[in-house]
Amino acid sequence: MHFLERLFVGRIARLNYFLGSVIAGLAAWAIVLIVAVLFGRTAGAIALMIIYAILILISFSLVVRRIHDLGWRGWWSFLMLIPFVNLAFGLFILFRRGAQMPNAYGPVPSAAVDLLGSLFPRG
Repeated sequence: MHFLERLFVGRIARLNYFLGSVIAGLAAWAIVLIVAVLFGRTAGAIALMIIYAILILISFSLVVRRIHDLGWRGWWSFLMLIPFVNLAFGLFILFRRGAQMPNAYGPVPSAAVDLLGSLFPRG
């Protein structure tokens, strides 16, 4: 299966969703800051655009897999594009317990912390 397809397949537990989101955001912020300091504002702005494009992809991957854990279709992730709705929906998928049995999207995800597996699913 192609890498980009794997990003949106399967399920992810609440803790891994939360930690993956935090780590991705902090890593993006740190990379942009380092590039801006080392190479100047213009390079920092270009790095910001590239990093944000990658961050959006990773964020949607996390949201889709979290929604899959609830047993819902990934299309619900587009609610994250609506201002204010995204805040409520983000909190909902963070705190709502996933399906306790296998569903159409895979087996019950492990509760063990797996940061690398959260950000870049294995397949």
